[in-house]
Amino acid sequence: MNENAMNLPWIGKTISIVNSPDSSLIGRTGQVLDESRNMVTIRDQNGQIKLAKSVITFTLDGEDTVLNGAELRQAPENRIARRYDRK
Repeated sequence: MNENAMNLPWIGKTISIVNSPDSSLIGRTGQVLDESRNMVTIRDQNGQIKLAKSVITFTLDGEDTVLNGAELRQAPENRIARRYDRK
């Protein structure tokens, strides 16, 4: 996976939280079960947890590309079809 991760479906991928105002979320890793406009639902060793996209930065499948959830707050079907500027 590469920077195209923004345009790929996330369900079934492994998500790792890199940064969040809530320090208890940093370092959590789990499988993406569902995604909506504002939330990502994951399953980790403690069960299911819903995460607000607006407050997390994360990686998918252990890749180096860090994604900012606040920039990706949209319905998955819209996110997949959208073109993003590469910085």
